[in-house]
Amino acid sequence: MPVGDCGDQRPRSWHSQRGTCGDGDSNRHEAWAGTDPGDSNSNSRLSFSRNADQIALAWPGIAKMPYVLQTSTNLVSWSPVGGDVVGAGEVVTANATLPATGRPFYRLRIRSILDTDSDDLRDWEEFMVGTLEGSWDTDTDLMPDGWEYANMLDPNIPDAGDDADGDEVSNLDEYINGTNPQDPGDF
Repeated sequence: MPVGDCGDQRPRSWHSQRGTCGDGDSNRHEAWAGTDPGDSNSNSRLSFSRNADQIALAWPGIAKMPYVLQTSTNLVSWSPVGGDVVGAGEVVTANATLPATGRPFYRLRIRSILDTDSDDLRDWEEFMVGTLEGSWDTDTDLMPDGWEYANMLDPNIPDAGDDADGDEVSNLDEYINGTNPQDPGDF
């Protein structure tokens, strides 16, 4: 039997459905949240402490990942606690006043859709890849960073004139024509 994602004897299919390494998150959720499925300490769990009529909430903040903390007393309608918070690679904290009546519930929403420059790479992905979140084409080769990354080209190196798949069609022409620069049969 192949070794699973955590070095245990469970198959990878078990981990992909149930989460890995004991943190309880599925691999799909971990990919969406930007956490590491192979690290049980890499998660988006809220922790809290209470002091009189205040509650302090904390969670591990992924660098450049935007979050919004929400509260509810009925689990139906949710209100933000303050504004969006952008993670900086360290623990993020937020304080809230407890309601006078009703039991408060809190949830953390991850706004991983923020794409400042509209290049199809979310801002936190730009941080991870090393591209500029304010420039749709970091390497100025006329191909959007997101398209280059999705097509296994390096968005940090000008490679418009290169021919990744050897079909005698440049990467830029593949982009313009909507073909796959990694497939010599696609043009």
